[in-house]
Amino acid sequence: MSTTATRPQPAPEAADRDSRASLAEWMLERRWPVALAAVLIVFSVWELYGRTLGLPEYILTPSAILASAAELTASGRLVELAASSLQRLVAGFVIGTASGVLLGLLSGVSRRFGDLLDGPVSLVYPIPKITFLPIIAIWLGFSDPARIIVIATACFFPAYLNAHAATRSVDQSLVWVAMNAGAGKLRTILQVVLPAALPRTVAGIRQALALAFIFMFATEAIGSGTGTDAGLGGELFAARTTGDYDVLWAALAAVAVLGGTADALFRWAAGKLTIGQELEAGRG
Repeated sequence: MSTTATRPQPAPEAADRDSRASLAEWMLERRWPVALAAVLIVFSVWELYGRTLGLPEYILTPSAILASAAELTASGRLVELAASSLQRLVAGFVIGTASGVLLGLLSGVSRRFGDLLDGPVSLVYPIPKITFLPIIAIWLGFSDPARIIVIATACFFPAYLNAHAATRSVDQSLVWVAMNAGAGKLRTILQVVLPAALPRTVAGIRQALALAFIFMFATEAIGSGTGTDAGLGGELFAARTTGDYDVLWAALAAVAVLGGTADALFRWAAGKLTIGQELEAGRG
């Protein structure tokens, strides 16, 4: 006579706890659902408060902001404003970040070159970069080139400082192993130093990207022009003075969406670039 062993079945309460634990682990591993849930909760409370208790006329509910943004997008005005702002942002970000990373890596590899740059960088770094705009405007006016220079200057420093520190902090044992294996100085730099410095360098680029949006907005708000050339920042400040609060919030929402999308895309691309390495840019 044979007996069939039966595996004990988990109690319903235990299975329910395991299911909730698995869901929590899944959400923690994939942080975007948690972040999305937090944003939805904030917007829901904001919307509910506005509909039930009321808000001042200069504070719109999320649904009203969405409707205003949709109307401006359909008319094409929001797209034109965003395109004007992004042209300045991309130009300043590329110029400032590329020069910052290049000079930072060179100064980190070459002590003499680094000592040469340390003085000017230490002198200019503490100065609020927005103060350069009125000075530059004396020669160029409140024009796109002036704004691009300020954005590039703001992006330069986090890119430079992180690239510089990343190369200086590379584990020297890795360099010694490569050189003992017969690698020349150039090969050691290209195959050992630069890959080891990549995660922190990428973190500096991410910081520069955030500053590019901040200074895009700030430079457009100061001495802003008219029409679509004013950009999102100029339009927002103009709407503040005229009381067009729907336009104000729509422009602010556009800046937030563009900034969040750019940061998410950068983190995705950086994750692919630094796969297998600890990525400081992906934190937070």
